[in-house]
Amino acid sequence: MTAIAPIFGTKRKRNGSNVIPKVLPVQLLPAQLRPIAFRIFTKKHNLTLKSDALKLLAEWVGQRCGVEWRTTAEPRLDEIARIWGKREESNPLVSEDKLVPILRDIDVPHTIKSVSTKNKKDDVESLDIPQSKAVDIDPAKYLVVIDAFNQPKWVFNPHRKTFEKSLEPPCIVAAAASHKPGFFRERYFVLKQRLLRNEAFQAPSFSGSQISQGKDYHKITSIKNLLGRAGQSFMLFGMLAIAPQGHLYLEDVDDTVKLDMSEAARVSGDGWFAPGCFVLVDGTFASDGRFRVLTLGHPPVERRQLSKEIYGHIDFLGLQHGERETEKYLRRAEHHFENAKIVVASDVKLDDAKTMNALKNMFEHYNGTTIECPLAFILCGNFMSNLFHTNGFSAQYKERWNALATLIDSFPHLARGCKWVFIPGPNDPWTSSLYLPRKEIPSVFINRVRRVCKDCVFASNPCRISYFTQDIVIFRDDVLSRLRRNSMVFKPAVKEQEQGDDSYRPPPDQDDIPDDVKAARNVLVRTILDQGHLSPFHVSIKPVLWDFDYTLRLFPLPTALIVADADCPSFEITYGGCHTINPSSLSFGSNRAGWVEYFPARTKGQRVDKSI
Repeated sequence: MTAIAPIFGTKRKRNGSNVIPKVLPVQLLPAQLRPIAFRIFTKKHNLTLKSDALKLLAEWVGQRCGVEWRTTAEPRLDEIARIWGKREESNPLVSEDKLVPILRDIDVPHTIKSVSTKNKKDDVESLDIPQSKAVDIDPAKYLVVIDAFNQPKWVFNPHRKTFEKSLEPPCIVAAAASHKPGFFRERYFVLKQRLLRNEAFQAPSFSGSQISQGKDYHKITSIKNLLGRAGQSFMLFGMLAIAPQGHLYLEDVDDTVKLDMSEAARVSGDGWFAPGCFVLVDGTFASDGRFRVLTLGHPPVERRQLSKEIYGHIDFLGLQHGERETEKYLRRAEHHFENAKIVVASDVKLDDAKTMNALKNMFEHYNGTTIECPLAFILCGNFMSNLFHTNGFSAQYKERWNALATLIDSFPHLARGCKWVFIPGPNDPWTSSLYLPRKEIPSVFINRVRRVCKDCVFASNPCRISYFTQDIVIFRDDVLSRLRRNSMVFKPAVKEQEQGDDSYRPPPDQDDIPDDVKAARNVLVRTILDQGHLSPFHVSIKPVLWDFDYTLRLFPLPTALIVADADCPSFEITYGGCHTINPSSLSFGSNRAGWVEYFPARTKGQRVDKSI
């Protein structure tokens, strides 16, 4: 593959001296590797190797270094020890389970640094990857599905201004009552610390010189500090809530204040505002205790790169990634597979003949020899047209899944060559269709699909996909209609402010979309990403599992967000550096099928429409 050289490093020499022959693996015993491993891990890096870790290293070195392992293993082991020291600072005991992801990451071809030389500034630019190494990377190995219920829980500490790993495991059923207000406080602190990093909310270092130049900044005032300051203007930050009497209130962690919305206006294009949303409120405090709102807006979004610079050392997904040097290797490998794609289809109703026909046409589209096989198929519910109920419905539901297994089995190339991910919708079975996140579809219904598909995952809703350096969030919910039902109505909007780099960037081929559809998708995407949450509603509107609210959090912003909303037309838009896609329904119209292809290397989606 000639494209590997300009991506991974310097140009290949014409005489072929840069091409390395394949390594002949050898069977290496742990006792043979122990002296070198002891010298590198224990004497140099003050680490202790457990017996299972030493056995794993012996197998890995024997496969990667071959017969010359005595001369080539030392720099590789040194690199592994350095990465361990950065990822597990407080854990000197090297174990097999935490060593596996490190070995997987450094399997990406890169130059091994000498043990005796110091790091150079141009190490990344001088990566020289032999051409023979290109075929060693299997991108499917780096595509990992993270279930919401397996995601580690990180809690924000407002005093230390950082995230800390929760010592108490989250609970689905018997969650403590104190955890209910706790997750709203968590949302508040995460959004506020993001808000205060925005340049518009940072006080100037030299106030005299800044004011003389006509520059100003916004200051957030706590609600409890409004007392005795009637007639003054303030900017507040808190959560919208409706009292039992029907009045609208704003809440923060200290107090509440009643809002007078008679003169309120929102910034044009600034999203929907429903109870449960955290908002910035600009207005005047009145003598009767009400806060007269002039303008209302969402907290500004923070780009993923900035969040990663601050919290890049935190492993939010539990994959033990984060070592920046390794991440650069992964990014180069990610860009090499330019045509690798993930196929996403939504509202795959297995009891609908038109949808099954559309699904068959989609499989036929990728089964030919002219189109490269996708990395994965992601099929989102609802998998039935009607809401699941236990009264005689289970047999019919299982029969529909057996029919899907038969259909997939008729395309053996796809069944065995792709990863299959199934995500439940609101109509699919579990303890309740109301709560988020939702558990995966029970295994009693899908045994035959598991036998047919070589690599299949029945994931929660929502779930995440990690692909090299990318974080892809997949969420199946009819969030657009819920926002429309519960959003507040304002008077005509004020003039829209300049949005700079965070402005919308729709693809050029979507200029023919009707204006009302454009407005709906723009406001939907902005509401979700500005709120930093997949379900920015009060629990009375959309209940969530208290202890698992953190799995709905969008911080840092994902690389891509797939919102599978059947009630919203298909769209593709970039906002705040996050590429958001809605595949809409698989079957639409009288005889049309549509789905989305996502290309991670380009961070871009592509709509595919076919007649059936």
